[in-house]
Amino acid sequence: MRILITGITGFVGSHLAEYAIERGAEVFGAIRWRSRMEHIEPLRDRMILIESDLRDMLSVRMVLERARPDYIIHLAAQSFVHASWQTPTETLNTNVLSQINLFEGMRQLDWSARFLVIGSSEEYGLVEPHELPVSETNPLRPLSPYAVSKVVQDLMGWQYFRSYGMPVVRARAPPSRCGSRTSSRLPEGSRKYNSRPVKKPCARYVSSSIFTPRSWKSSRGFVIGRVRRVWGDRKEFRRRPTIQSGPPQPWTTRG
Repeated sequence: MRILITGITGFVGSHLAEYAIERGAEVFGAIRWRSRMEHIEPLRDRMILIESDLRDMLSVRMVLERARPDYIIHLAAQSFVHASWQTPTETLNTNVLSQINLFEGMRQLDWSARFLVIGSSEEYGLVEPHELPVSETNPLRPLSPYAVSKVVQDLMGWQYFRSYGMPVVRARAPPSRCGSRTSSRLPEGSRKYNSRPVKKPCARYVSSSIFTPRSWKSSRGFVIGRVRRVWGDRKEFRRRPTIQSGPPQPWTTRG
C-alpha cells in the first residue's frame, strides 16, 4: 500500500505518516523547499520525501509518477483563517489550484487513487439558531476567504467524482491546531473547536462522533480518529476486522 501525503510536515500530516508507517504502508510526502521538518524528523528515514510545488502542474505530475499512490491525503493548504483576510488571493490560489492540479494529474495519468479532500467546519460559516445541531445537509455560508477556498475544494471533490468517477472522500473537519507534535495531551482549550453541536449523521454518511473522552486523550488520537472515521471501512487502516458497510462512496463527514 502506497500513500501520498501532502502537507506531511504539519501537525496532522506527521501523526498520520507515523500511523501509516506503523501499519506497513509505504509513505511518500510532498514537501516545499522551505518546509520545517521538526515534526517528521524521527520518521525521515522511514518515508520518501519529494520536493514539489503543488501549484505547478509539471511538479505535481512528477510527484504522482514517482509516488504512484493507492491513497492521496491532501493536507497541504494555507490553513490560517486570520491570514486569509490579509492574503485572500494567495489563500484561494494555494488551496484551490493545488487540488485542481492533483485531480487533473490523476485524470491525465489515468490514476484511480482514493483521494481525501480536507475541508473544514468553517465551510458552514453562518449558522442560524434553528439550524443547530449542524448536519451535513446544512447550507454552506462561508464567512472568510479561507472558508470560501475550502468550499471550492469540497465541491470540486464532488464534481470530479460525478464527472470522472474518481473515488473521492470529502471531510469537513474541525480545526486541528491542538498542540505541538510532541505533546502527549491536548491543551484544555482545544475543546472549544467542537463548541458547535453535531447531529448523528444519517446512514449514508460516515459517523463523525469522534469527540469522546477516549479520542481526546492525545493529539495523536485526535488526528487518527478523524482519518479512521473517514476510512474506517478500509482494512489497511484498522488493527482488527470490522463489518464493512459496502463499496466506497463519495462520503461527506465532519470527522
